[in-house]
Amino acid sequence: MRKFYLFTLAVTVAITVLCGCSDKKSSSSSNEAESSISEIMIPLQMPDINVSVPETYEKTSTESNSTVYIKDNASIIVNEDSYTDQYKNIDEYVNFAVETYEKYSDEYEEINRETMTVGDINIELLEYTYSLNTDNGKFSKSCMTAFFTDDEKIYLVTCKDDNESYSSNRDEFLDIVKSISFK
Repeated sequence: MRKFYLFTLAVTVAITVLCGCSDKKSSSSSNEAESSISEIMIPLQMPDINVSVPETYEKTSTESNSTVYIKDNASIIVNEDSYTDQYKNIDEYVNFAVETYEKYSDEYEEINRETMTVGDINIELLEYTYSLNTDNGKFSKSCMTAFFTDDEKIYLVTCKDDNESYSSNRDEFLDIVKSISFK
């Protein structure tokens, strides 16, 4: 668990990137108390963009995000970030995000990376899995993150789920990404 906390601290200090935070409660079959595992995501701001989230997702919040959409183990998080000297364009931002995941995850695998256009918005779409080894066992997620910009801000829409159920939600996640528009 120490590695996990060091990871969270290092990422928080190093960047204000990557897309949202949520807590997943896990409990063992014994009388142990529930423990909270915070995912590898850093809180950013909820942007002023349009994204169509299915009604089956419940709108909620976490300590670090004012808006998170949850359905079972799946979540959708929408954030914005600002450019810095470290990343001056969307490609540098995506590369920085990938480097951060590779550095701080116990396992990281890029599944797909492509550029797509939704309306007049160019989107860098990244699909990946990551895992952390914790005191409670291995914590793994599969994610689809859409990175896009209005040349002033960087926006992220991250859809994620457990590795086992990601493929059954992938088309829905892709529809969510295809619904992105500026207000």
